[in-house]
Amino acid sequence: MANNSRQRIIVGFKVHNAVNVSENGEAIDPICYIKCQGFTSKTEVKKGKKGRVKFEHGDIFSNIFLSNDEFNQAYIEFDLAEARTWFQNVSIGSARIQLAQVRKRKGHQYS
Repeated sequence: MANNSRQRIIVGFKVHNAVNVSENGEAIDPICYIKCQGFTSKTEVKKGKKGRVKFEHGDIFSNIFLSNDEFNQAYIEFDLAEARTWFQNVSIGSARIQLAQVRKRKGHQYS
């Protein structure tokens, strides 16, 4: 992105798994929310998990338009939560990855 005109950015991702999802050893129902520039995706809720959770969820946000400055400040965010039936889900961990840092990596991939 050589100038500050808005250009289309395509952000693809895949959530493979999460580990140590339960701090106290009790089974929970984890779900992962992925957000980037107003777009949101989510995994399926996995029932009764304690340790490793296999999500294997991928998606593509294909209609993101950013200037060079906006791109350099943009993130993709991952929020792991405990899904609850009657109450609001509770976040149990999160991560943010700057899109500009992903672009610098070989193959534009971050794992």
